[in-house]
Parts: sequence; C-alpha cells; structure tokens
Amino acid sequence: MTLARRLKERMGAVRKSQAELARDVGVSQQAIGKLVNGDSRATVHLTRIARALGTTAAYLACETDDPAGNGPEIDLTPEEEKLLSIYRELDKKDQAALRRLIEHMQPSDNGDDDA
Repeated sequence: MTLARRLKERMGAVRKSQAELARDVGVSQQAIGKLVNGDSRATVHLTRIARALGTTAAYLACETDDPAGNGPEIDLTPEEEKLLSIYRELDKKDQAALRRLIEHMQPSDNGDDDA
C-alpha cells in the first residue's frame, strides 16, 4: 500500500474532500492533490494530515497497518518532520550513508570530553 492509497482510504472513511483536508491542515489543495495522486511521496505536514484524518502518521506512511494508531505515536517538531520527510525521499544507499554519518556524530560514552 502507498501513502496515496492510504490518504484516499482515510479521506473516504472520514468523508473529507481534498479542499476540506487542505483547509484543516493549512496547506493548499494542490499540495493535498499531489499526495493523493502520488505525484508527491512525502510531506512535512504528515502528522497534521494524519490528525485531520483520525489516524497516525505511521499508518499513512505505511509503517503500521493499524489506522487507529494503537502503538506509540511520536509527536515530532516541524523541523523533525522536515528531516524525516527528506530522509524518506532518499534512495536506500543515501539513507544508509546518512545513518552512518549520524551514528558517527553521536557523542561517545567513554567519558572523554573535547571541551
């Protein structure tokens, strides 16, 4: 299943048009249309879209099959949502490279401070 298909499914379930969803989320109808048509595969507004559709971002992103969200829902900041959206648009090779970079940047737990 894809984000586009899940958006259509949830919009039908809650009986919301693209225009209504766009208004609820605070984005243009064209932005919602691109997601629904599959022309765009990610958005920094996924958490807000999910809330407006009575589900979770994890469900819309196909990370879970539970539309009710009976699992942990992480409340992301707008900056975190943007980073996650960018990450999801990367190919697998670039995602792996980014993970290695982030892991390399993590502070070590050996007690050495550079300060």
